[in-house]
Amino acid sequence: MKVMHICQMIGGIDTYVRNSIQAADGSMSYVIVGGKRDNNRPVLSNEKKVPEIKVDLKREIDIISDFRALYQILNAIKSEHPDVIHCHSAKAGLLGRLAGWLTGTKTYYTPHAFSFLSGETTRKRRLYKFLERLTRFDAKVIACGETEQRLARNYVKYPDYRALVWHNCVPEPVIEPEELTLHLPKRPYILFIGRPSYQKNPLLFLDVAQRVMKTLPDSYFIMLGVGFYSPALKQMQEEVKNRNLKDNIKVLNWANHDDALNYLRNSELYITVSRYEGLPFSVLEAMSLGKAVVATNVAGNCDCVKDGVTGFLAEDADSLAEGVIKLMQDKSLREKMGQAGHDYYEAEFNIQKRIGLLKDIYAR
Repeated sequence: MKVMHICQMIGGIDTYVRNSIQAADGSMSYVIVGGKRDNNRPVLSNEKKVPEIKVDLKREIDIISDFRALYQILNAIKSEHPDVIHCHSAKAGLLGRLAGWLTGTKTYYTPHAFSFLSGETTRKRRLYKFLERLTRFDAKVIACGETEQRLARNYVKYPDYRALVWHNCVPEPVIEPEELTLHLPKRPYILFIGRPSYQKNPLLFLDVAQRVMKTLPDSYFIMLGVGFYSPALKQMQEEVKNRNLKDNIKVLNWANHDDALNYLRNSELYITVSRYEGLPFSVLEAMSLGKAVVATNVAGNCDCVKDGVTGFLAEDADSLAEGVIKLMQDKSLREKMGQAGHDYYEAEFNIQKRIGLLKDIYAR
C-alpha cells in the first residue's frame, strides 16, 4: 500500500507524519507532498529517505498560488499513483480532499484542530465552518482525538462511518546527547512549548505566571517555540517588560526535537494554556517523560489530561495558577501525577502499540 501525505511539514504536523511513517512496518510505502518553504529534515522509512515533492503550498490564502498548488498536487497523484491520500490541516486538507475527489483516490483528512476553532470572531468561525462543510467531498476524517471526532460529526456533519479517530501518538522518548545544542537553566522551571500566537494564548500564560509568583516569587517559566508564525511575539515581549517579568519568564526560539525533549525532561512540570488543540504532542511527550500537566480545559487537552489524576484541567488564570502552585508545593503529588500520566501514555498514546490501527484504517 502506498500512502501520499499532503501537508506542510511544520510543527505538530511534521511530528505526526514523521512518527507514523517511522513506526510503520515495511509493508507500506510513502511519498510526501509538502510546501516549498518547508524546512524539514528528511523523513526516514526503514532507514531510507521518503520521497518528497515540493509544491506551492503555504499557510496564507493566495488564489493564484493555491490553484497552482492544486495543479501540482494533481500531477503528483498522477505520477505517484498512491492507494491512499492522507491530507493534514486546513489548507492542505482542502486541496488534498479536492484532488482526491477529482482523481478518485481514497482520501483521509486529519484537521489537527478544525479551522473554525481558530476564528477570532463569530463571522470568521461561521465562514470556516461553512468551508469545512462545503469541502467534505467523499473524504473520511481521521480525527486525532475524541473531541475532534465529535466536532467532525456534530459541526462539520460528517456521517459516523466517515468520522474515524486515531489518537496522536509519540514514541518512547530517546534523547541523543550529541544532538543537544541548548543550555538548560540552572534553576527549577515550568515549561510551555508553543508559538506566541492566538491559539497558544501567551498573554494568559503571563497572567498565570504573575499569579503563581504572588505565592512562589522565585518561580521561573519558559516558553519554548518562537519561530515560524509567531504573530503575538512582539506583544508578549512588551507585556513581559511592562509587567516586570523579565527575571521570571524566558521566551526561547524553536528548538530541535532532542533539545525540546531535554527541556521537558528537566522541567518541574508542564503547562499549556492553549485556546484549542487537536491533541497536543507536547502534552503527550511530557506524559511520556513522567511530568504532571496543568492545562486549559479545551478541545484536545481534555482528551489526554485526566483532571486530578495526571494533572489539572482548569478554566481560567486563577485555577491554572492554583494547579501550578499545588504541584510545585507538593513534590509527592507531582511525582504521583507524573507517574499516572506515564501509565496513561503507555496505554493510549505509545505509537508502537497503536500504529497498526492506522494501517487498518487505511485498508478500509
